[in-house]
Amino acid sequence: MFTRLLIAGAILTAFSAALFGSTAGAAPPDPCGDMNKPKAPGAGIQAGVSSAQDPDGSGPVASNFPSTSNRAETQIAHESSIVAPTGSCSSYSYSLVGETDTGYVLRMGYIVLAGENGLARFFIAVYNSGGSIVYWNLSRAGATNPPPACSACSGDSTTLGYPYAFGLDGANTWNFWFDWILKARVRVKGSGSSLVRVFFLGEVSRTGAAMDARKALTTFRVTTNQAAWTEPGHADAYYSGAASCNMADGSQLADYDIEPAGTHVRNDNMHYRSTKVGTLTPPGDSFGATTLAPCNFPSGGSVW
Repeated sequence: MFTRLLIAGAILTAFSAALFGSTAGAAPPDPCGDMNKPKAPGAGIQAGVSSAQDPDGSGPVASNFPSTSNRAETQIAHESSIVAPTGSCSSYSYSLVGETDTGYVLRMGYIVLAGENGLARFFIAVYNSGGSIVYWNLSRAGATNPPPACSACSGDSTTLGYPYAFGLDGANTWNFWFDWILKARVRVKGSGSSLVRVFFLGEVSRTGAAMDARKALTTFRVTTNQAAWTEPGHADAYYSGAASCNMADGSQLADYDIEPAGTHVRNDNMHYRSTKVGTLTPPGDSFGATTLAPCNFPSGGSVW
């Protein structure tokens, strides 16, 4: 009798699945696909700063960038006024980006999606050497909003801004931390074992979208096997896509800009350079104490 009931149940389940479709455990499709996901460096509308290794010491790149760096971190200042971008499937983001010795790209940061006023998320992305996303992780809405007062008073002053970091955890395996809490361990064959270039990038998903300005309290810092942190001693402005600057002929300039924002003192008494990236509206306005022309730093120009 029990066997007959099992068989009858199996037949009924199969009939129901055939008639109505099986949806158990399946996530609904994302209507935006990859449209609102940040792109690999050079493939999106991006403005920020970058530092790279200088293997032969000839410059002008960061000669103090350790050749075996395998961990990087930024700290993005809290912002309580979070304005969503306009337009379907649009987004803006601010993130730490690392290029590995095999051409893979690691990225973790802060993102605001269309229709989510007052809410921000963190995201994790890994791109292969061709620029395609091979791993993607998006937090719940509001995960990166400022914490209640003094909920994070311990540690390295995270009440001022959350840290975002990634680092090597064995061959082709990378850990990603938000607020020093491990959020993902990603193993991808061929993803490398060291970092050769780091970025702090602001990005919008479509031309003309506003990029609500954010400050990186610590633009970026790198380390090897959890040794002392190092701030690369040289950084260049970086523009891509519609955020590119063509200063040579004085023609059209985009309104995405970078502002050196002084220094930030961490709890270890180290002073790290801060950088602010965002949209100047109208172009030439100030989003800080200093008024800058649009695209104040041509691509390749020195920021520090």
